[in-house]
Amino acid sequence: MTRLPDIMRSKAEDRHLYAVGRVRVLENRLLDRDIIRDLVEADTLKDVFSELRDTVYGEEVVETEETLDFERMLSLETRSLINLIDSISPDPELTDLFVFQFDIQNLKMLFKSHLCGAPEPDSFYTLGRFDLNLLRQVIKGEGATDLPAWIVEAGAEVREAWKKSPNLRIIDAILDRALTLAQLAGAEAAKRPVLINYFRHLIDTANVDTFVRIRISGRSKEQFEQFFIPNGELPMSFFKNTWETNIRELGRIFEHTPYNNMVVKSLEEYQTEGTLTMLEVEKTHLLMEQLTPARYITFGPEPIIAYMVTRLYEIGLIRLIMVAKKNSLPLEDLRKRVMTYHV
Repeated sequence: MTRLPDIMRSKAEDRHLYAVGRVRVLENRLLDRDIIRDLVEADTLKDVFSELRDTVYGEEVVETEETLDFERMLSLETRSLINLIDSISPDPELTDLFVFQFDIQNLKMLFKSHLCGAPEPDSFYTLGRFDLNLLRQVIKGEGATDLPAWIVEAGAEVREAWKKSPNLRIIDAILDRALTLAQLAGAEAAKRPVLINYFRHLIDTANVDTFVRIRISGRSKEQFEQFFIPNGELPMSFFKNTWETNIRELGRIFEHTPYNNMVVKSLEEYQTEGTLTMLEVEKTHLLMEQLTPARYITFGPEPIIAYMVTRLYEIGLIRLIMVAKKNSLPLEDLRKRVMTYHV
């Protein structure tokens, strides 16, 4: 981790004031709607690189545009972001909650290759906090005492679940649930209401997403229970008691919840187009809205985390655009995916 400036070794309020001041300046470099629109409308992947040359991504673009290796470009940008957060964050135990996602992705890949008897992937995320050899100990059920207990326990749960029913989706579900509950527990331990609210909405949106997809596909209530994440605002009983509701009436169930638009717009799209793109779009939009209050906090980690989450979302959005351009996907489909972009 980069050595902190002297001011950040002073009292807590000064450390937060310095970090938040840095973030306020950096927020002005977030990509605005006009730039995002230009990226979407670009004719080719090479044109997207060109559009990004004069933005915060410029240095990474110069390094990778000859080969159009956008995965490397975005990986470099993500590493730069995490290094920045590490250098200014007075609350690494909270900002790390958002970095652990890369460790969980590595753990998923390791589990899938190990349990399926396949070779390990050629590459892993290098952005997490834990060495791959430590994660391999989790796969094998070895000690791994240097890892958080929630990762070790999740690993044991995956191994037991695989014995009962070999299913790759269950690996994702167990590890995603463990991460989300660890994030919520971290926010609660720190007593940060904005973050607690964010993670509770993260749990609910994941459950609503799963509920809608399972209902539309005609799968069973028991399968939903396998994927359900507890500790959100919507309990298991909310979903179980409405299981027999006709799919066309599902929107009515969520009428008095924050997830009404997410469900209604998704069902309308499904009925007219047979797709569920809006489910993910509205889910992301709703979660980003939960971080809005963070921007008005001066002495605390919330503005730093809100900036970090926004940048990670922005990087994901650019990846979506670049993948679409590389594969010559329809422009209208891409517009639909990014039309709710907000900064």
